[in-house]
Amino acid sequence: MAQRKRLVVDCDPGTDDAHAIMMALGNDDVDLVAITTVFGNTNVEQCTQNALRVLRLCDRSEVPVYQGCPVSLLGNPSPSSGFHGKDGMGDVQKEPGGALPSAQKEHAANALLRLAKEFTGELTLVAIGPLTNIALAIQLDPLLHEKIPHLIVMGGNTTGRGNITSTAEFNFYSDPEAAAFVFRCFKGRISLFPLELCQHYAPTTEFNGRVHSLNNPKAAFLTAMFVDVYLDEPSLVVPRFVMYDQAAVAMAISSKIAIETMSVNATVEVTGGKTRGQMVVDWNARNGHPPNVELVTKIDMDLVEALMLAAAN
Repeated sequence: MAQRKRLVVDCDPGTDDAHAIMMALGNDDVDLVAITTVFGNTNVEQCTQNALRVLRLCDRSEVPVYQGCPVSLLGNPSPSSGFHGKDGMGDVQKEPGGALPSAQKEHAANALLRLAKEFTGELTLVAIGPLTNIALAIQLDPLLHEKIPHLIVMGGNTTGRGNITSTAEFNFYSDPEAAAFVFRCFKGRISLFPLELCQHYAPTTEFNGRVHSLNNPKAAFLTAMFVDVYLDEPSLVVPRFVMYDQAAVAMAISSKIAIETMSVNATVEVTGGKTRGQMVVDWNARNGHPPNVELVTKIDMDLVEALMLAAAN
C-alpha cells in the first residue's frame, strides 16, 4: 500500500482557505499533518479559530493547529479589506456546534521546523496566505528545503494587475519582504499558482449546482459561506464559488492537476511606491539569475472540481 501524502497547510482562513483545508481532509490519499496559521484575511487569532472551526465541522479535531505570525516581517499593518466578512469566513455560523478544539502552544514557525525534521523529505508545504511564517522558518533554518523539498504557493501576479492594489496580489502585498525572501532563499521546488491562473479557471455551473444540491452539513456550510460573501446577483439560484487556494491544495493532492508549467525567475517588488508587492517575472531571462519558480499556467479543472466536490461529501 502506497504511503499517504503528508501535507502541512499554512493559511489565513479565509473562505477559500477553509474549502482548501476541507479538500485535504476529505482525501483518503492525504495525511494532513498540521495546519499553521498566519495573519491575512483577518487577524491571526481569528484565522486560528477559523481553522479550528473547519476541523470541528469535518470531525477531524485531532489535526494540530499552530498559530503563527500576527504581522508582517516589518510589522506593517494588515491590508485586510474585510472582503471575506468580519470573521474571515463570510460571518457564517451554520456549521454544527460542540466544543471548539484548542490550538497548540508552539509557534507555527517552530512547528514547521520540528515537523520538517521529523518527516524529512516526506512533507509537502502548501502556503496559501502571506509567506511570513515560511520566511521566518527559513531564517531559522536556511536548509529547510533539504527537509521540505516542495513548496506550493498561491500568490503573486504575472500581468501587473492586482486584487488589493492596482498592481499587487493580496498574499504577496500583505508581506512583500517575506515573499521576496522566500523566492530568494528557498532552494527547493516552488510551484506557484498566480492570481491570473486562479481567476481564469472558474468552477462550472454544473459543479455549483451539485454542491448546492447536497444535503449535508459540509455542503450547507460551503454554500452559505460562498453565497454570503460572493453572490452578487440576487436572481441567481445557484451560488457562484470562487477558486484561489483550492487549486494549490489540489496540486498537493494530485500532481496531475498542473498540465503546463514554466520555469522562470521571479522576484517581488518591496520598494516601489505604486508597485510594492507586485511579482516581477523575468520573462526574457535578462537579469542573469536562474529560474527559481515553477509557474503553473494550465490546470486540469475537471480534477480540481472533483477534489473540491469531494470536500463537501
